[in-house]
Amino acid sequence: MTEIQFYLKSEKLDKHGKVTLIASIYCNYKAYRMKLGKVRIRDWNKKSQRLRLSSLTAKEYDDNSKMNSFIDDVESQAKILFNKVTKERRKPSEFELTNLLNIPEESDLLKSTSLWMYSVIL
Repeated sequence: MTEIQFYLKSEKLDKHGKVTLIASIYCNYKAYRMKLGKVRIRDWNKKSQRLRLSSLTAKEYDDNSKMNSFIDDVESQAKILFNKVTKERRKPSEFELTNLLNIPEESDLLKSTSLWMYSVIL
């Protein structure tokens, strides 16, 4: 089963009170992860895996809205890939998954994008 999830990395807060947001794709007993940027813990909705947009200043609203759009783009590209390989009755290759997570950066908010892979033992 191939799936994508978004979560906050548990680490110390930076000087702006933010932590790293991670995109993680699980496939073929491996996890492929990419840093999407930094967000405030209080703005993260774990259930919807998106940032909250209510009761924020204009700048915070814009930043969170841009990040949510980026999350949507990553998820959309993943679903397109998953549908393609399902129709072809195969599993996505490691190249396809790493290529998926090397999405070009679109704003200064996303400058810290990087990719790494872990083997997962199930």
